[in-house]
Amino acid sequence: MQQPHRPGPLHQTNKPFKGSGRHGRKSSATSEIKNKVISKSNHRQLARSERLNQAQQNRKLKWEKVVGQKRNLGTGSGPPLLIGVIGSSPENFLHGLGKIDSSDSIIVKQLNDRSAYVLSQRLKMRFKFVLMDSTDFDGSLNIVKTVDILLLHHEPDELLQNDQFFSPELLRTIHIHCLPAIVHVINGVTKDNSGLMMKAKKNLKSRIGDEKMQALESLQDYLQMLHILGNCKRQRSLFKEARSIISTDRIEIVDGSLALTGYVRNKTLSPNDLVHLIGFDDYQIKRIDILPEIAPLRQASLVEGQIVQILTPDPMKQETLEQVNEIDPTEGEQTWPTAEELAAEVERRNTKKMIKKLPPGTSEYQGAWILNSDGSGSEGESDPDDEDQFSVENLEDSDQGSVDGESMVAESIAQDGEVASMMDVDEYDKNYSNEKEMKTLEKIKEARENEMFPDEVDTPFDQTARARFARYRGLKSFRTSEWDPQENLPPDYSKIFQFQNFQSAKRRILHEEHQEGANPGQYVRVHLVGVPEEFMKRALTRDVPPSLVALLKHERKMTVINLIIKRLPDSDLDSPIKSKDELIFHVGFRKFKSRPIFSAHTISSKYKYEPFLRDEVAMVATMYGPVTFPPAPVLVYRETPKGDKELVASGSVLDCDPNRLIVKRIRLSGHPFKIHSKSAVVRFMFFNSEDVMYFKPIELVTRLNRRGHIKEPLGTHGHMKCIFDKKIRSDDCVFMNLYKRVFPKWNHTPLFD
Repeated sequence: MQQPHRPGPLHQTNKPFKGSGRHGRKSSATSEIKNKVISKSNHRQLARSERLNQAQQNRKLKWEKVVGQKRNLGTGSGPPLLIGVIGSSPENFLHGLGKIDSSDSIIVKQLNDRSAYVLSQRLKMRFKFVLMDSTDFDGSLNIVKTVDILLLHHEPDELLQNDQFFSPELLRTIHIHCLPAIVHVINGVTKDNSGLMMKAKKNLKSRIGDEKMQALESLQDYLQMLHILGNCKRQRSLFKEARSIISTDRIEIVDGSLALTGYVRNKTLSPNDLVHLIGFDDYQIKRIDILPEIAPLRQASLVEGQIVQILTPDPMKQETLEQVNEIDPTEGEQTWPTAEELAAEVERRNTKKMIKKLPPGTSEYQGAWILNSDGSGSEGESDPDDEDQFSVENLEDSDQGSVDGESMVAESIAQDGEVASMMDVDEYDKNYSNEKEMKTLEKIKEARENEMFPDEVDTPFDQTARARFARYRGLKSFRTSEWDPQENLPPDYSKIFQFQNFQSAKRRILHEEHQEGANPGQYVRVHLVGVPEEFMKRALTRDVPPSLVALLKHERKMTVINLIIKRLPDSDLDSPIKSKDELIFHVGFRKFKSRPIFSAHTISSKYKYEPFLRDEVAMVATMYGPVTFPPAPVLVYRETPKGDKELVASGSVLDCDPNRLIVKRIRLSGHPFKIHSKSAVVRFMFFNSEDVMYFKPIELVTRLNRRGHIKEPLGTHGHMKCIFDKKIRSDDCVFMNLYKRVFPKWNHTPLFD
């Protein structure tokens, strides 16, 4: 009998096949996933049909929430629907509302000459109409920022005329900044002149808003208008929905403090919050009195003016008016100048420098012996903080530049010819400023030169390049090279506040809900603390009291704010806007002056500094300002030489990030002198051999995308031997890119009405 084989001690045992592993079948893997149980939460993964059902239920809940918010606005449980009325004669509209007060279905309660409540028992809705003065630009814009619907009131004669109707500049600004839902109404249309509506619609079609129009003549027309206002599609504004707003009905002084009365809208108003009085400043709340409603749909049991509840702030939780961080001169490596050093710095800044036109190659010592043609030097103020700013008198204008200047003057004369013919010549000469005209001409020349030769800077003759460009550095790659954002910060950065993670803080603060406070729809009287007497007098004398807006957490504190703006195509494009020019900003409900710096709006860790605001390109304006959480609309104005305000750009808030790296690039140019294949002798970039050795480690680039480096200097006059990766041509130009980080200046000036 044959003996069976038995494996020995050295027998090899292979691993068993794992069908559900990496090389398993898809069907087995899918079935395993379906039956998998998550041990951490003890919940199995949902099947596809269950996931679809869950998504459908979430959509339904969101839809019901939005519909509920819409239906709640204007009803008995919510605040009245706020409607701003603008027109050449809005008083006729308020007068027409008074005629229908005798109806059983409509109750009109007039607060003053500019506002009134309208209660509709049939629609079970209530409205508040606020008349705006189209001649008061800032006041009307402040009201539109808070309204739900904008009602444009027309007169028949105005719509039939070919010229534009009331305040087209205001309507254009409203359309760009905070356009709400728009409804058009017209008075004076009867059965006898029914064709007037058709002509008016044709004239209105090319203007702001929709061409739909409602005629107001009878009681039924007013009822239909209220039905349209209550059910029209309203534009959502996330900026307004995130903040509590009070449209003020009455303003008074109670116990020495300013008190404003109105309905709470959008969010719960906590007494611990700071509030912003639109057109004025930020203040703390002394207390909140909850009162009976002034315009209830049902008969109230409480007496009007009786205090139902008093809400007082908690001193431990109340937001402070602290705006700037306290500076500790002994913290870390920070140094603080003494009083003598500050006085010397102020004296140096105020000292006017003598600017002379010197021949090329003349030293400062030799230039001191050269007199101007009139025997004295021309005085001009230079900015000591901007080391890259040159005087226009030190530049030699080419023939082409002079031709451009002459043609520019000729064009301006041709354009101003019609204006001069329409007005008195003496009055025109009186408003003319030769100094402002020359500054504008210099700015236009700089903008054209920057467009033709971007970032190119000439190396000075009377100063070494290593001293002139000591603050600059070379980068291997602008996109990937490292740059520490905490390096060499200016002293102003010690006064600002900074978020560790701005996006995370924004999400957390926007979704915060106050547990205690005045809920939306309640009628309250808010007492403010610390309002100056001058502001009290201004607020009391206004026809329409200023509205009150609750600030989110930290929105009082100063930081570096970044705004995305884009220049409007119909602005004065011939007048360029330069970085550090003074501009007026409307950021949300605030208004202030500042001198921003511009940078490219790209996806990167570093952003290129732009000396001018480009046309039709979105750019980022960076400046010091109060924290504002996006989304928030932005308007940018510029003061004209005549003192008017010109709308030049619009946009929105990007973020509040002081670590945004805005890097300025300059290009030193040189020209090939002697070429031998990949090597060449380059001149006119430097003028001494020490500068060549100092900048030797920095890479060179050419206009035709050749890359190279400096090998050695030749002689003592700045010539240098360079090696490139490819053969270089004689018509090519050699560049050296240098970079430095730039910061905005502290020049934030809030504006009050």
